[in-house]
Amino acid sequence: MNIDLVYADLNIAYLKKGWFDKKEKIEVDLSGNKNYLLTGPFYPKNSSWGLNAWVNNFFSWVEHYIDKEGVPDVIHAHTYLGAAVAVKVKKQYNIPVIVSEHYTGWMDDSIRPLHKKIGLKALMESDVVTTVSSALRASMADYLKREIKVLPNFVDTGLFNYNNSQKAEAASNKIICVGDLIPRKRIDLSLKIIKQLSKHHDVHFTIVGGGNERKNLQNLAKEINLENKTTFTGKLEKRAITKLLNQHNILLHSSQLETFGLVVAEALCCGLCVVSAPNQGVEMMKKLPGLFISRDDSSKSLLVELENAMMNSSGEDFNAFRKKISDKSRKALSVKTYLLSYLELVSCD
Repeated sequence: MNIDLVYADLNIAYLKKGWFDKKEKIEVDLSGNKNYLLTGPFYPKNSSWGLNAWVNNFFSWVEHYIDKEGVPDVIHAHTYLGAAVAVKVKKQYNIPVIVSEHYTGWMDDSIRPLHKKIGLKALMESDVVTTVSSALRASMADYLKREIKVLPNFVDTGLFNYNNSQKAEAASNKIICVGDLIPRKRIDLSLKIIKQLSKHHDVHFTIVGGGNERKNLQNLAKEINLENKTTFTGKLEKRAITKLLNQHNILLHSSQLETFGLVVAEALCCGLCVVSAPNQGVEMMKKLPGLFISRDDSSKSLLVELENAMMNSSGEDFNAFRKKISDKSRKALSVKTYLLSYLELVSCD
């Protein structure tokens, strides 16, 4: 089975950086799958004209792929924007379309009205629509009057796994968070929780990610005297993240809203205990060992679960406990498990 990727990153941000020409790139991975990548400047997608122009340009890139490789058996599109392109291809070539939706805007109603209108039309015209969690499906059911199936995300378990040679020490109390530094992730709340924890424990907090809130968070860390106990790494690539995860004991995830919580899944696969706010998407993993979901999203409840996690991530059986978390999580979140669910979903339709 060949799974080729056709992707267009067309964004006004490139134009603002003085980049005026599109770049085409075709790669072949180790499995022989082809990646058709189109990158370059484009108009903003905040008008009907701009959004339709984006869809048409992406569609032309897919046609270029079809001219070279032939008509695919199935198109699997991601999010409503991908669905808008895929449905246009479907009408031209009579190819079935499966959509994976994982956009947070359906949950907090932050999706733009124009995008909602075009997105709902495309999703209605797709053959199968899936969401990455039951919570996202419930939110979308308010907009989309059709069957929606749940197909959770998977983790690259070859990359995210427990590495005994990079392990953290049992009593080191090294805590990490990974995510975009934006208000919705509530990393300011995490810093305040770590401050409370540091009154009774010797802890170090690592913050991985980039975003507009970085300066504010650094100022907060200094203001509450956590500057010497906090490390800001900036945005890192996946291999660097998995190495860091293996050097820490606990992931603190205080995000307000998640469609799934991929960073939680990746941390569990590395054998970390995870303390998370009850942000809906994470509930999909609540049966996995090592996951501590707070009663509510307050700092008090998160602090209680953080102390519980610290008790569980220490002691003589620390490494065995981490391996158990990793083994069970990697089995549940593997590509193999995902493909079994995917094939069952496709065969039913």
